[in-house]
Amino acid sequence: MTHTATTGWPYRSIGCASSPSARAETNFCQSFYTAPKPAGAYGPGHRNVCLEPPWPGYLILDVLHDDIVHIEVLYRTPLN
Repeated sequence: MTHTATTGWPYRSIGCASSPSARAETNFCQSFYTAPKPAGAYGPGHRNVCLEPPWPGYLILDVLHDDIVHIEVLYRTPLN
């Protein structure tokens, strides 16, 4: 499912696990892409930026050449 955020980024909500049964067991993780999902690793130019969110949990940005390409939200109540 593709949406457009208020920033204009297209994103697709995903779970952090690959299989439906694993996703059900790891509901602590929510993430979405702000760019097309890569076929493999991001490679050179990729870094993680860990932020302190205003809620309990973690907010981690995957940044590729100064563009946010993926956002991980860990240990937070479900995003709506």
